[in-house]
Amino acid sequence: PGVYYFTFHSVAKVSMCLYIATDAPFNKLGFCDYNRNADQVLSGGVVLQLAARQKVWLESFRDQQTDPDV
Repeated sequence: PGVYYFTFHSVAKVSMCLYIATDAPFNKLGFCDYNRNADQVLSGGVVLQLAARQKVWLESFRDQQTDPDV
């Protein structure tokens, strides 16, 4: 148990949306980057208070993007 800081950094030439997800009450925080064929970095971070055995993971949600060129 404790308070933790989670970050991610990703590089892509296409648009992407990622959640930092958890089974804690916080649930999900989303980050999106809309891109057109250029290397671009998407980064995100969050501070979470977690109990023992709670998990944290990245999850894509590209289906919620609105850019039709993706």
